[in-house]
Amino acid sequence: MLYDSNHLVFELSFKVHFLNVGDGDCTILELPDDTIMVVDVRNARIRSYDARSGLENPINYLEKKLKVSSIFRYVQTHPDMDHLDGFYDLRNKYTFTNFWDTNNNKPKPDEFLRGYREIDWNTYQKIRSEEDTKFRTRSLDPIGLKGGKFPYEIYVINPSIELVKKANENEDWNLLSYVIVIIYEGFKLMLSGDASDEAWEDIYKWAMTNSDAKNLVSDVIVFKAAHHGRNSSYCGVNMLNLMKPQKIVISKGTVPGEQSAYGKYYSWSGGADNMFLTSKGTIIIDYYDIKNRKYSIYYA
Repeated sequence: MLYDSNHLVFELSFKVHFLNVGDGDCTILELPDDTIMVVDVRNARIRSYDARSGLENPINYLEKKLKVSSIFRYVQTHPDMDHLDGFYDLRNKYTFTNFWDTNNNKPKPDEFLRGYREIDWNTYQKIRSEEDTKFRTRSLDPIGLKGGKFPYEIYVINPSIELVKKANENEDWNLLSYVIVIIYEGFKLMLSGDASDEAWEDIYKWAMTNSDAKNLVSDVIVFKAAHHGRNSSYCGVNMLNLMKPQKIVISKGTVPGEQSAYGKYYSWSGGADNMFLTSKGTIIIDYYDIKNRKYSIYYA
Protein backbone atom coordinates (compact mmCIF):
# COMPACT_ATOMS: atom_id res chain seq x y z
CA MET A 1 0.00 0.00 0.00
CA LEU A 2 1.50 3.33 -1.07
CA TYR A 3 0.96 6.91 0.09
CA ASP A 4 1.47 10.26 -1.53
CA SER A 5 1.18 13.75 -0.01
CA ASN A 6 -2.54 14.03 -0.63
CA HIS A 7 -4.18 10.65 -0.28
CA LEU A 8 -3.87 6.94 0.15
CA VAL A 9 -3.10 5.07 -3.06
CA PHE A 10 -3.98 1.41 -3.22
CA GLU A 11 -1.31 -0.64 -4.90
CA LEU A 12 -1.73 -4.05 -3.36
CA SER A 13 0.30 -7.18 -3.82
CA PHE A 14 -0.66 -10.09 -6.03
CA LYS A 15 1.16 -13.37 -5.60
CA VAL A 16 0.45 -16.85 -6.88
CA HIS A 17 1.93 -20.06 -5.48
CA PHE A 18 1.83 -23.23 -7.59
CA LEU A 19 2.69 -25.87 -5.02
CA ASN A 20 4.83 -28.91 -5.69
CA VAL A 21 2.37 -31.52 -4.42
CA GLY A 22 3.33 -34.45 -6.62
CA ASP A 23 0.64 -36.13 -8.71
CA GLY A 24 -2.10 -33.60 -8.18
CA ASP A 25 -2.80 -29.91 -7.89
CA CYS A 26 -2.89 -27.03 -5.42
CA THR A 27 -2.64 -23.32 -6.21
CA ILE A 28 -2.71 -20.57 -3.60
CA LEU A 29 -3.35 -16.93 -4.49
CA GLU A 30 -2.61 -13.92 -2.31
CA LEU A 31 -5.13 -11.51 -3.75
CA PRO A 32 -4.85 -7.72 -3.81
CA ASP A 33 -7.64 -7.27 -1.25
CA ASP A 34 -5.51 -9.12 1.31
CA THR A 35 -7.54 -12.34 1.02
CA ILE A 36 -6.52 -15.90 0.16
CA MET A 37 -7.88 -18.08 -2.62
CA VAL A 38 -7.07 -21.79 -2.80
CA VAL A 39 -7.70 -23.82 -5.94
CA ASP A 40 -7.77 -27.60 -5.33
CA VAL A 41 -5.82 -29.48 -2.70
CA ARG A 42 -3.40 -32.39 -2.70
CA ASN A 43 -0.94 -33.84 -0.20
CA ALA A 44 -2.60 -32.05 2.74
CA ARG A 45 -2.94 -35.06 5.03
CA ILE A 46 -1.10 -33.71 8.04
CA ARG A 47 -0.50 -36.99 9.83
CA SER A 48 0.87 -38.78 6.78
CA TYR A 49 3.03 -35.93 5.48
CA ASP A 50 6.69 -36.80 5.01
CA ALA A 51 8.94 -33.75 4.70
CA ARG A 52 11.69 -35.91 3.21
CA SER A 53 9.61 -36.33 0.06
CA GLY A 54 10.35 -32.75 -0.93
CA LEU A 55 6.66 -32.15 -1.57
CA GLU A 56 4.75 -29.23 -0.11
CA ASN A 57 1.94 -29.78 2.37
CA PRO A 58 -0.62 -27.06 1.56
CA ILE A 59 -1.71 -26.66 5.19
CA ASN A 60 1.86 -26.25 6.39
CA TYR A 61 2.49 -23.81 3.54
CA LEU A 62 -0.58 -21.73 4.39
CA GLU A 63 0.04 -21.73 8.11
CA LYS A 64 3.81 -21.46 8.41
CA LYS A 65 5.02 -19.77 5.23
CA LEU A 66 2.11 -17.46 4.45
CA LYS A 67 0.75 -17.03 7.99
CA VAL A 68 -2.80 -17.48 6.74
CA SER A 69 -5.64 -17.41 9.26
CA SER A 70 -8.59 -17.80 6.89
CA ILE A 71 -9.44 -18.74 3.31
CA PHE A 72 -11.75 -16.37 1.48
CA ARG A 73 -12.39 -18.54 -1.57
CA TYR A 74 -11.84 -22.25 -2.12
CA VAL A 75 -12.37 -23.57 -5.66
CA GLN A 76 -12.81 -27.26 -6.42
CA THR A 77 -12.08 -27.36 -10.13
CA HIS A 78 -13.59 -30.84 -10.55
CA PRO A 79 -14.34 -33.86 -8.32
CA ASP A 80 -11.28 -36.08 -8.90
CA MET A 81 -9.43 -37.36 -5.83
CA ASP A 82 -5.98 -36.08 -6.85
CA HIS A 83 -7.52 -32.61 -6.46
CA LEU A 84 -9.27 -33.50 -3.17
CA ASP A 85 -6.49 -35.24 -1.27
CA GLY A 86 -6.44 -33.81 2.26
CA PHE A 87 -9.66 -31.86 1.82
CA TYR A 88 -10.83 -33.02 5.26
CA ASP A 89 -7.67 -31.69 6.94
CA LEU A 90 -7.83 -28.38 5.06
CA ARG A 91 -11.48 -27.86 5.97
CA ASN A 92 -10.84 -28.91 9.57
CA LYS A 93 -8.13 -26.23 9.79
CA TYR A 94 -9.81 -23.42 7.83
CA THR A 95 -13.31 -22.23 7.12
CA PHE A 96 -14.15 -21.04 3.60
CA THR A 97 -16.01 -17.77 3.16
CA ASN A 98 -16.83 -18.85 -0.41
CA PHE A 99 -16.88 -22.41 -1.71
CA TRP A 100 -16.99 -22.95 -5.46
CA ASP A 101 -17.84 -26.33 -6.92
CA THR A 102 -19.06 -27.66 -10.22
CA ASN A 103 -22.61 -28.93 -10.46
CA ASN A 104 -21.44 -32.51 -10.92
CA ASN A 105 -23.26 -35.71 -9.99
CA LYS A 106 -20.17 -37.89 -9.67
CA PRO A 107 -20.84 -40.99 -7.54
CA LYS A 108 -18.51 -42.03 -4.74
CA PRO A 109 -15.31 -43.21 -6.46
CA ASP A 110 -13.63 -46.57 -5.98
CA GLU A 111 -10.15 -45.02 -5.70
CA PHE A 112 -9.73 -45.28 -1.95
CA LEU A 113 -7.61 -48.42 -2.14
CA ARG A 114 -5.10 -46.42 -4.22
CA GLY A 115 -4.15 -44.32 -1.24
CA TYR A 116 -6.95 -41.76 -1.27
CA ARG A 117 -9.27 -41.40 1.72
CA GLU A 118 -13.01 -41.75 1.96
CA ILE A 119 -13.12 -39.02 4.62
CA ASP A 120 -11.93 -36.46 2.06
CA TRP A 121 -14.73 -37.41 -0.32
CA ASN A 122 -17.36 -37.49 2.44
CA THR A 123 -16.28 -34.07 3.78
CA TYR A 124 -16.42 -32.61 0.28
CA GLN A 125 -19.94 -33.98 -0.24
CA LYS A 126 -21.09 -32.72 3.15
CA ILE A 127 -19.86 -29.18 2.56
CA ARG A 128 -21.16 -28.90 -0.99
CA SER A 129 -24.64 -29.96 0.17
CA GLU A 130 -24.83 -27.99 3.43
CA GLU A 131 -23.07 -24.69 2.77
CA ASP A 132 -23.82 -21.84 0.39
CA THR A 133 -21.93 -23.47 -2.44
CA LYS A 134 -21.47 -21.52 -5.67
CA PHE A 135 -21.88 -23.55 -8.86
CA ARG A 136 -20.34 -21.24 -11.45
CA THR A 137 -20.63 -21.52 -15.22
CA ARG A 138 -19.26 -19.55 -18.15
CA SER A 139 -19.96 -15.84 -18.16
CA LEU A 140 -18.48 -12.64 -19.54
CA ASP A 141 -19.53 -10.85 -16.39
CA PRO A 142 -16.86 -10.58 -13.70
CA ILE A 143 -17.78 -12.13 -10.37
CA GLY A 144 -18.12 -9.49 -7.70
CA LEU A 145 -19.30 -8.72 -4.20
CA LYS A 146 -22.86 -7.81 -3.39
CA GLY A 147 -23.02 -4.07 -3.83
CA GLY A 148 -19.36 -3.77 -4.71
CA LYS A 149 -16.36 -4.95 -6.68
CA PHE A 150 -13.09 -6.71 -6.00
CA PRO A 151 -9.87 -4.81 -6.82
CA TYR A 152 -9.32 -7.55 -9.40
CA GLU A 153 -11.57 -9.21 -11.99
CA ILE A 154 -12.34 -12.90 -11.91
CA TYR A 155 -14.15 -14.78 -14.68
CA VAL A 156 -15.26 -18.37 -15.26
CA ILE A 157 -14.81 -19.41 -18.89
CA ASN A 158 -15.43 -23.13 -18.37
CA PRO A 159 -17.67 -25.02 -17.97
CA SER A 160 -20.66 -23.80 -19.92
CA ILE A 161 -24.11 -24.95 -18.86
CA GLU A 162 -24.15 -27.30 -21.86
CA LEU A 163 -20.80 -28.87 -20.94
CA VAL A 164 -21.95 -29.49 -17.36
CA LYS A 165 -24.93 -31.41 -18.70
CA LYS A 166 -22.80 -33.39 -21.16
CA ALA A 167 -20.16 -34.15 -18.53
CA ASN A 168 -22.73 -35.55 -16.14
CA GLU A 169 -24.37 -37.62 -18.85
CA ASN A 170 -21.02 -39.09 -19.96
CA GLU A 171 -19.33 -39.12 -16.53
CA ASP A 172 -16.52 -37.04 -18.02
CA TRP A 173 -15.48 -34.88 -15.07
CA ASN A 174 -12.62 -33.15 -16.87
CA LEU A 175 -15.11 -31.74 -19.35
CA LEU A 176 -16.69 -29.64 -16.59
CA SER A 177 -13.44 -28.58 -14.93
CA TYR A 178 -13.20 -24.91 -14.08
CA VAL A 179 -11.09 -22.65 -16.26
CA ILE A 180 -10.70 -19.29 -14.53
CA VAL A 181 -9.24 -15.97 -15.67
CA ILE A 182 -8.03 -13.44 -13.09
CA ILE A 183 -7.04 -9.92 -14.15
CA TYR A 184 -5.34 -7.37 -11.94
CA GLU A 185 -3.93 -4.08 -13.22
CA GLY A 186 -2.75 -5.45 -16.56
CA PHE A 187 -1.73 -8.90 -15.28
CA LYS A 188 -3.81 -11.76 -16.66
CA LEU A 189 -3.65 -15.26 -15.20
CA MET A 190 -5.45 -18.33 -16.51
CA LEU A 191 -5.96 -21.41 -14.31
CA SER A 192 -7.33 -24.47 -16.04
CA GLY A 193 -7.74 -27.39 -13.65
CA ASP A 194 -8.02 -30.59 -15.68
CA ALA A 195 -10.09 -29.17 -18.55
CA SER A 196 -10.19 -31.71 -21.38
CA ASP A 197 -9.28 -31.12 -25.01
CA GLU A 198 -13.01 -31.09 -25.82
CA ALA A 199 -13.52 -28.31 -23.28
CA TRP A 200 -10.71 -26.32 -24.93
CA GLU A 201 -12.30 -26.79 -28.34
CA ASP A 202 -15.52 -25.39 -26.92
CA ILE A 203 -13.72 -22.42 -25.35
CA TYR A 204 -11.92 -21.67 -28.61
CA LYS A 205 -15.16 -21.84 -30.62
CA TRP A 206 -16.82 -19.50 -28.11
CA ALA A 207 -13.92 -17.04 -28.30
CA MET A 208 -13.86 -17.02 -32.10
CA THR A 209 -17.57 -16.21 -32.31
CA ASN A 210 -17.67 -13.57 -29.57
CA SER A 211 -15.32 -10.59 -29.63
CA ASP A 212 -15.63 -9.97 -25.88
CA ALA A 213 -14.75 -13.59 -25.16
CA LYS A 214 -11.81 -13.36 -27.53
CA ASN A 215 -10.49 -10.29 -25.72
CA LEU A 216 -10.93 -12.01 -22.38
CA VAL A 217 -8.77 -15.02 -23.28
CA SER A 218 -6.17 -13.07 -25.27
CA ASP A 219 -2.83 -11.73 -24.04
CA VAL A 220 -2.47 -13.99 -21.04
CA ILE A 221 0.66 -13.38 -18.95
CA VAL A 222 0.79 -16.75 -17.17
CA PHE A 223 -1.11 -19.84 -18.26
CA LYS A 224 -1.38 -22.87 -16.04
CA ALA A 225 -1.73 -25.78 -18.45
CA ALA A 226 -4.50 -28.28 -17.81
CA HIS A 227 -4.34 -31.80 -16.38
CA HIS A 228 -0.65 -31.84 -15.49
CA GLY A 229 0.34 -31.27 -19.11
CA ARG A 230 -1.42 -34.32 -20.53
CA ASN A 231 -2.23 -34.74 -24.23
CA SER A 232 -5.86 -35.45 -23.34
CA SER A 233 -6.15 -31.86 -22.06
CA TYR A 234 -3.84 -30.11 -24.52
CA CYS A 235 -5.39 -26.75 -25.39
CA GLY A 236 -4.00 -26.80 -28.93
CA VAL A 237 -1.88 -24.44 -31.01
CA ASN A 238 -4.84 -22.30 -32.05
CA MET A 239 -5.73 -21.62 -28.45
CA LEU A 240 -2.11 -20.92 -27.54
CA ASN A 241 -1.84 -18.50 -30.45
CA LEU A 242 -4.94 -16.75 -29.18
CA MET A 243 -3.82 -16.60 -25.53
CA LYS A 244 -0.16 -15.79 -26.30
CA PRO A 245 0.99 -16.67 -22.76
CA GLN A 246 4.36 -15.27 -21.75
CA LYS A 247 4.94 -18.12 -19.30
CA ILE A 248 3.46 -21.61 -19.02
CA VAL A 249 3.20 -23.44 -15.71
CA ILE A 250 2.55 -27.18 -15.48
CA SER A 251 1.62 -28.94 -12.26
CA LYS A 252 3.63 -31.93 -13.37
CA GLY A 253 3.70 -35.25 -11.60
CA THR A 254 4.56 -38.66 -13.02
CA VAL A 255 2.88 -38.31 -16.41
CA PRO A 256 4.01 -41.08 -18.79
CA GLY A 257 5.88 -39.76 -21.81
CA GLU A 258 3.35 -41.06 -24.30
CA GLN A 259 0.60 -39.12 -22.48
CA SER A 260 2.52 -35.86 -22.10
CA ALA A 261 2.05 -32.68 -24.12
CA TYR A 262 5.11 -31.11 -22.51
CA GLY A 263 7.03 -31.13 -25.81
CA LYS A 264 4.20 -29.27 -27.54
CA TYR A 265 4.11 -26.57 -24.87
CA TYR A 266 7.91 -26.39 -24.90
CA SER A 267 8.05 -25.92 -28.67
CA TRP A 268 5.35 -23.27 -28.70
CA SER A 269 6.77 -21.30 -25.76
CA GLY A 270 10.28 -21.09 -27.17
CA GLY A 271 12.11 -23.13 -24.57
CA ALA A 272 12.78 -23.83 -20.94
CA ASP A 273 13.03 -20.17 -19.91
CA ASN A 274 9.29 -19.84 -20.47
CA MET A 275 8.27 -23.18 -18.95
CA PHE A 276 7.92 -23.89 -15.25
CA LEU A 277 7.21 -27.34 -13.78
CA THR A 278 6.13 -27.99 -10.20
CA SER A 279 8.10 -31.24 -10.34
CA LYS A 280 11.17 -28.99 -10.04
CA GLY A 281 9.74 -27.18 -7.02
CA THR A 282 7.01 -24.81 -5.92
CA ILE A 283 6.61 -21.89 -8.35
CA ILE A 284 5.87 -18.33 -7.24
CA ILE A 285 4.60 -15.40 -9.29
CA ASP A 286 5.09 -11.96 -7.74
CA TYR A 287 3.45 -9.03 -9.50
CA TYR A 288 5.56 -6.52 -7.67
CA ASP A 289 5.56 -3.36 -9.83
CA ILE A 290 2.09 -2.47 -11.04
CA LYS A 291 3.06 0.94 -12.40
CA ASN A 292 5.64 -0.53 -14.77
CA ARG A 293 3.83 -3.87 -15.28
CA LYS A 294 6.70 -5.94 -13.88
CA TYR A 295 6.48 -9.38 -12.36
CA SER A 296 8.83 -12.19 -11.42
CA ILE A 297 8.33 -15.93 -11.67
CA TYR A 298 10.70 -18.29 -9.92
CA TYR A 299 11.12 -21.53 -8.00
CA ALA A 300 10.75 -21.07 -4.25
